[in-house]
Amino acid sequence: MEKCEMYAKNPTDFSLSHFTSYAQMIMTALKSSGESNPCWRLVIPPDTQETGTNDPQKGNDGITVTDIIPDYETCKKAVKEVLSYSYPYSALVTLPAKIAVSKLYPDILDETEERSKMPPALTEVPDSIEIEKKASAAEKGTATHLFLQFCDFDLSEKYGVEKEAQRLFECKYISERVLSEINYSDLNAFFSSPLFAQMKNAKECRREFRFNVNFPASDFSSVNPPVFEDENILVQGVVDCLIEDERGIKIIDYKTDRFSEYHMRDREKCRKVLRERHSRQLGYYKKAIESLFSRPVYEISIYSLCLREEIVL
Repeated sequence: MEKCEMYAKNPTDFSLSHFTSYAQMIMTALKSSGESNPCWRLVIPPDTQETGTNDPQKGNDGITVTDIIPDYETCKKAVKEVLSYSYPYSALVTLPAKIAVSKLYPDILDETEERSKMPPALTEVPDSIEIEKKASAAEKGTATHLFLQFCDFDLSEKYGVEKEAQRLFECKYISERVLSEINYSDLNAFFSSPLFAQMKNAKECRREFRFNVNFPASDFSSVNPPVFEDENILVQGVVDCLIEDERGIKIIDYKTDRFSEYHMRDREKCRKVLRERHSRQLGYYKKAIESLFSRPVYEISIYSLCLREEIVL
C-alpha cells in the first residue's frame, strides 16, 4: 500500500513499469484521483424489471452513483482484508494421496516446504559407532538383498546359493553386475541360521508381501490434527517375509547395513544402531499387517546379513 501511495504522488513511466500486480495498478489509480475529479466510477446497471429511473448515473432509489463511491481508505481496508485472507484448509493442498512406508515418519504433514526438501533422518547414529559408507559395501548389500527377493529357498538349500544365483542370472531376474556383487558367505550363514529353519517350517510363509493400507492422516500431524481428521493417506510397502502360526504373525526384514571390523567388536552397539534405525519403519509394517490380517503381530525381527544373526525388536 505504501508503494502505491508513493507512485500515486509521483507517477512516472519508471514507476508504472514496476507494477507487479493488477492490485498495485488499481490502488495507485484510486489514490491518485481526488474526490473532486475521480478517475474511476462505480456504475450500477439499471433494473429494468422494476419501476424507477433508467438514468445510469442514478439508482432506482434516486441516489447518485458518486454518492456511494467508497473513499480511498475504505477501499484500502477492504483490499487488505481480501489479500490477508488465510484459507483454513491450506494444509490439505499438500496432503499426499499415497506415500511409501520407507518415507513415512511422525509429523511429516507438519513439514514446511524447506524442510520437506531435506531427506528425513530416522535417527542419529551414535558418535561411537558408524555404518560404513563404502560404495562397494552398499552395492553388495543391494545385490544380496535382491538375491533373497527372487531366490527359490528350496533350490538354494539343496544346490547352494552360487548355483541359485547363476540360475537367477540366466532367467534374467538379476543382472551380471548384481551376480558379481552378491555376498555368498553372508547368504550361506543365513541359510544355516535358526531363523531360516523357522521360516522353512512355518505353517504359512509369505515372501515379498506388498501392501496398500489407508492410515489416518491425523496420525502424522501434531500441529493440525483436526484439519486431517477425516483424511487418509494410502501407505505402500513391501515386507520381506511374514510367517504365521497359532500365535499370530511374525514380521522378518532383511537388513544389509554394513559395519567396520573395528565396530563389529562391540556387537551389542551394532544391534542398538539397527534397532534405532529401523524400528519406526517396522512399526508401520506392524500396523499395516494387523489391519490387513486382523491378527496380532507377536514379533518383529531384523536379520542382519552383516552380523549374521536375528535381532528381535
